Amino acid sequence: MKDLLHEFAVWLATFLTSLVPAALGAVVSLLVETGLTWAQKVMQVWVGIVVSYFMTNAVGALVSLHHFVAQAIGFVFGMIAFKAAPGFITGCSAVLAELPGKGRLADELCITVRALNYKMNADRGVSDGEIRATALALEQRAEKFLSHARKLRDVLPVVSAQAQG
Repeated sequence: MKDLLHEFAVWLATFLTSLVPAALGAVVSLLVETGLTWAQKVMQVWVGIVVSYFMTNAVGALVSLHHFVAQAIGFVFGMIAFKAAPGFITGCSAVLAELPGKGRLADELCITVRALNYKMNADRGVSDGEIRATALALEQRAEKFLSHARKLRDVLPVVSAQAQG
């Protein structure tokens, strides 16, 4: 039991120490913010710590960093997290909304998501009409993508001419 408590204490100290750069970054960001209530200040520090903790660990998992570099990254994430979080969430929501999900496919096929799941798992048969409807829905989605690609290509010569001129 004594060893277990010691291991827990070491883990807790390590965990809390890893939060210090994030907390300091979040507190530094408070220095430039004026007019915040105490609740907003606490929320800003909390968001900074949480975002920084996970993002620093994610970066650390991708690349091998010296622990001082990881702490610096944690400090920066803690400092900018509160201001950056709403834009990040909005951007991710916009991207995810454009992905073809089960709900949208079920709507286009005029069936429920549950029925779509059964069909995708091959628990229920699929009719020729459903395959045609799926193909049509995919073709319509592809046409939207192609239309967007055409718009981008139309802009390219204009941008290239402006850059050269």
